[in-house]
Amino acid sequence: AWHLWQKTPWYGLGIFNFKHYYPAFSLPGDGSNLEYAHNDLLQLLIETGVPGSVILLGIIVTLVVYLRRYLS
Repeated sequence: AWHLWQKTPWYGLGIFNFKHYYPAFSLPGDGSNLEYAHNDLLQLLIETGVPGSVILLGIIVTLVVYLRRYLS
């Protein structure tokens, strides 16, 4: 999965395209047909690239700020 991200770090592979690109990067003789990465955040990073990760981080920061304001 890490090699997939290194190939397209800025724009990603596209949503739900991990399973189509994974066989080209799997180890020889692996034979597995994975549909999803082993880590959800890594899958999001691979499929959406840096822009998707920045958007997710922005949403998380916004939620934390509003939660802190609400609790205080």
